[in-house]
This record gives sequence, C-alpha cells and structure tokens, in this order.
Amino acid sequence: IGMFIGASARGPINRPQRCVNYAAFADKFGEDTTAGQLAQYVRLFFLNGGTDCWVLRTAHLPAASSVTLRNEAGTADSLILTAKEQGADGENIRAVVSYGGAQPEVTFNMDLFAWELQSGQRVKARKESWKNLSMDPTSSNFAPTFLTQNSKLVDAALPGAPAPLIQGVSQSGHP
Repeated sequence: IGMFIGASARGPINRPQRCVNYAAFADKFGEDTTAGQLAQYVRLFFLNGGTDCWVLRTAHLPAASSVTLRNEAGTADSLILTAKEQGADGENIRAVVSYGGAQPEVTFNMDLFAWELQSGQRVKARKESWKNLSMDPTSSNFAPTFLTQNSKLVDAALPGAPAPLIQGVSQSGHP
C-alpha cells in the first residue's frame, strides 16, 4: 500500500483518503498538476501495478472560499455558501439561483458547478442542481440544512448562525 503526501488543486486537506484506482483519486483530488505533482505520482503508481494507496493533501494556511447571497430585493443577507474543501478550488465554484418552481414566492432552485480547465478549455464540471429549496426552517428542503447534507461542493448557513459542531468517528468507530 502506497502513501502519497503533497499539494493538489482540490480535495480534502489533512484527511487521508484511500484510493484503489486512479479514477478514485481523480474524483477526489482532480488531475490538475499546476498546484503540485501529486496527480502525476499517483497516476504512475497505478500505471506501474499499484492497486491501493492513501493520499494526504497538504496546503499552507488553507482557507475555504465563501459568498453571502442577498435576498431578491438586495436589502439583507440571506444565505452563506462556503466551499466544502479548503484551497483555491473554492474560488471556481459558482451558484445560480432561479425561481422557476411551482411556488416561486416560497421556493427557489440552485444550480452549482465548478469551472475546470479540460484540454485548455474552461468548462462547467461537478454540476449539481437542487430544486424547490426553501428558507422555511420547518421545510424538509430548508436550504442551509439540505445543501450542507447533500451538496458535494458547498455548505450553507444562515447569516449570524453559529458554525455547526461536526463530530466524526475514525475508521475503527471511535469518536
């Protein structure tokens, strides 16, 4: 089993990730080599017969990108979107809000995507589309909770709300 530690444009920071093939690596960390040679080394590992490895992405003083969305009138902050992963990749995430649902005065839609370079062209990648989101805390589609639980790109929170306490467990099941 190989272990790779290095920089990449995206992926979880300081949390080792198991990769059993190059496609799993590319899905988590991307194939961009502008941030470092991690992708190149992992690719060579699998091309030369490797079958299982752990990858740890590192970065100097990483921060997660965020944006505050305002209400339709532009008079108040409504929702804060924060990139799930720290680093520059969060700067490439875009959110598009529309009101084309069955009840546009109550619900809204949000399309999320990340700009990525593919063969020298900037394309929309990692697309997500969420319909009938609501700002009503009693709704099952309450935007802050729904997006945080379902989106692979962003977490959402109400302005002024305390950061959620995230409690996890190790692979052995210990808190």
